[in-house]
Amino acid sequence: MLKRFALASAVAACFLAFAGCGDKSTSPKPVVEGTPSLVSPADAATGVSLTPTLMWNKTADATSYNLQVATTSAFTGTLAFDASVSDTFKILAALANATSYYWRVKAVGANGSSAYSAVRSFTTAAAAVPLDVWAIYTDTATTAKFDNGYNLYVWGSTGTFQVPPSEVKFGANTLDFVVGTVGWGGIGFQPMGPDIATGVDIHAYTKLHFWIKSTAASMSASLSSLDITGNAPSLPLTTYGYVADNAWHEINIPLADWTGVDLTKVNVYAGFVAASTTGGEHILLDDIWYAK
Repeated sequence: MLKRFALASAVAACFLAFAGCGDKSTSPKPVVEGTPSLVSPADAATGVSLTPTLMWNKTADATSYNLQVATTSAFTGTLAFDASVSDTFKILAALANATSYYWRVKAVGANGSSAYSAVRSFTTAAAAVPLDVWAIYTDTATTAKFDNGYNLYVWGSTGTFQVPPSEVKFGANTLDFVVGTVGWGGIGFQPMGPDIATGVDIHAYTKLHFWIKSTAASMSASLSSLDITGNAPSLPLTTYGYVADNAWHEINIPLADWTGVDLTKVNVYAGFVAASTTGGEHILLDDIWYAK
């Protein structure tokens, strides 16, 4: 009887040893999806299409991706795009001209989502200069109508031009004027040769277009083009969207606002006056042209 009990105990112990007194094995923990790497456009690319194709690498087991596109690197405010994408690319709807965008992607799958990728940026192309324009200062103009050339000048000793410029907005160059310590600065584009005396007829055009940036919050700016008798509009640029906030602003001024100026005899194509409190501030200008 004692032997039979000992045998039963041994069998039970053997069963427990192999079957286990509670299985200690565990299933593998789910793996979070890998973080995508961005492919194109290249980081800090410029002149990018308004409908760019954003591409990134596929990650294992991802079923979709979340793409974010914004005008701030912190992705705050209203995003230009923030949605799920099933493929590894996305063709964006029309973006704004001459604007910097930031983008990032994260993978989403059955096991959750990854962290966002590193952030890249790109800047869209500037608006094409219309064919029927009078180009004053632009890298992208297709026609220039200065038969006798022009002179870029500074009024008195109110400032200097910085060459090369502190930054370039479009193309190869930007006009960078450093205001002096006299409290204001003035620059202008003037014809040369016989046009200086007779003026140039611009009455067929409807607006003056340019981009402008000020490096000082205290700086005001105005337009002061002239006809041959000295009549000038003296228009505050804040009326047309200029803000002294160290950012670029696109300005369009209707020539209809040039009250008292004889548009058939203009001899300062584009004149700019900036008021400064301390001197040393910069006014930057680019893509200056008249358009019909």
